[in-house]
Amino acid sequence: MQTRTMTITLATAATLLLGACGSTTEERTASGALAGGAAGAILGGDLGSTALGAVGGAGAGYAYDRYKDDRDDDRRDRDRCRDRNNDGYCDRRR
Repeated sequence: MQTRTMTITLATAATLLLGACGSTTEERTASGALAGGAAGAILGGDLGSTALGAVGGAGAGYAYDRYKDDRDDDRRDRDRCRDRNNDGYCDRRR
């Protein structure tokens, strides 16, 4: 029982750490699918668990990519904003 708990813990940690590696949507989705599939195979030990883990990992990788892109867009917008009148509002004209 203790070995199974350790295996589950390590598989979960590996999935979280490697689930969104990459810099493009395709890379993050693929790495999520690989990590999720590996975790499903380790935890479930059958084809259904592997497939379910791969689908879940791909979804998690894609969701992380969307989050990261949105956050980067917000950062770019904030960096472009200039408060030229010191009134607390963004003046985007250059």
